[in-house]
Amino acid sequence: MVVFIFELNYHAGDQYTNTANMARYCDVPLREYESPSHAVVLIGWDDNYSASNFKKNPGKNGAWIFKNSYGDYSTVEYLSYYDKNRDIRVRMAFKM
Repeated sequence: MVVFIFELNYHAGDQYTNTANMARYCDVPLREYESPSHAVVLIGWDDNYSASNFKKNPGKNGAWIFKNSYGDYSTVEYLSYYDKNRDIRVRMAFKM
């Protein structure tokens, strides 16, 4: 199995996050000078994750599933495929 560690940037904050299920969607694009803020482990995706799970409906279903690099490491979080400010880059990969 290969594990990928990703850098991920998104606007954190309650205005973009449904804290009941940690579903994030932001309709504000990243600024040109902004770069990934921290690392996460992308653990999957769900093409059918309902758009209604997000605080603001992105209009289409689907989300990346990840674990964050801070806070409660057992928490699974979701980021809409259609998030306007997501910036996902592979940081490192290793074989287990």
